[in-house]
Amino acid sequence: MPGLNAKIEKFWRFLRSLMLRKQIIVLPISPLKIVFCTMDAVLMCLGSMIGHGFHNSLGQLAQRHGIMSFFGFGLGGLIMITIAMCYAELSCLSPTAGNAYHYSYNAIGELFGFLVGWLMILSYGLDLIIASRYLSMYIDHTFFEGKIGIASKHKLTLESLESFIDVINTHPDVISVLIILVVAGRTISLSKESIIATNIMIGINLLTVSIITIIYIFSINYPKTKDHLFPQDLSKLSFMYEGVFFAHYCFTGYDAAVCLGEETENPTINIPKSILFASKATVIIYCSVSFLHCLTWPVDEVDINAPFVYVMTQLKTMPLPWLCAFSSIIGHLSSAHAFMFLLTRLLYSMARDGMIFSVFGRINRNTNSPIFSTFIFTVILGALGMYLRTEYMWTIARASGNISKEVIAVCLLIRRLMHYGFWNIIQSVC
Repeated sequence: MPGLNAKIEKFWRFLRSLMLRKQIIVLPISPLKIVFCTMDAVLMCLGSMIGHGFHNSLGQLAQRHGIMSFFGFGLGGLIMITIAMCYAELSCLSPTAGNAYHYSYNAIGELFGFLVGWLMILSYGLDLIIASRYLSMYIDHTFFEGKIGIASKHKLTLESLESFIDVINTHPDVISVLIILVVAGRTISLSKESIIATNIMIGINLLTVSIITIIYIFSINYPKTKDHLFPQDLSKLSFMYEGVFFAHYCFTGYDAAVCLGEETENPTINIPKSILFASKATVIIYCSVSFLHCLTWPVDEVDINAPFVYVMTQLKTMPLPWLCAFSSIIGHLSSAHAFMFLLTRLLYSMARDGMIFSVFGRINRNTNSPIFSTFIFTVILGALGMYLRTEYMWTIARASGNISKEVIAVCLLIRRLMHYGFWNIIQSVC
């Protein structure tokens, strides 16, 4: 049946066309300007990781898991460093702005790159909304004692949304929308002065973390905290898995420097160094602070929404609670800014490859940023961030983020097989 064989052959050619791999581009043709140095890349990674995960999630994990949160951060950090090493090696081979999308397109094929690209868009978008929602809740809880949320619930509640209460809130979160707008404005105005201001803010956050660590060291109170160190359900294996999973989430953003491949000096050397240094430093910070946090004050009494402000207030170090509150706002903004930056660079890379409309990849010469894609996704994320529940977004973001990390490991394996010629043999057999 020649007609049937021709159709099968045509369909097979179509499937093989979906597995076409992207050729590595030459960096000088990129419209993005080189405006970042090694220190900028390191601070971007540190700012994204020591952001809302440190100022919010660390207190929650310490209260639920006690001093075992130290081991959770250790194991989660070990997993994170392993994946960061994969990112570092891939960024040496092909430094660009596409992150996991570019690596999967280059190593596996077009169809897989398209799917991974949209999965990364979902992950970064939800991470940005989560960071803005955490900051919104932090501001409302710390400075207004929850009055903004109560007023919004009483005056802006839509009864028609009560049937979807598991997915969305019945009242909007207006502050989170304003935060997303501020972050979008910072992302668009990517000048040298803006980068310096961002680095100063991240430096203040890191200085505050250092001060907290020193205060904790001199305020350890083991007789008061010894009965609160270990949780009751410690024997459950699922309990330990939950701790490692939650701790690994706090390290989200260590791939921020990967998207600087077309904007950093000597990217094949500086980006891997930035990723590995920031990853190792962050693991040390999380492990040390979580351990000291449990030994300084009973974790059952700590306010999980503002843990460091509460502890510093109880220790009567009066100027430090305000510094911790200010640093927390900076940390949340740094995380949100990193996710918005990752999202816009991913959209630019996909638009350049023809995966989405080319208008999303147009770089403004004055701001060195894709203004149109930033504006469109700011509107979309702002609309979603007003109503979607944080727990629902957190679950989806973590699932999509974990898939992208597994893709990175597979891409690295394929690139190594390609280096030794095994991948061509596998493709010829298939």
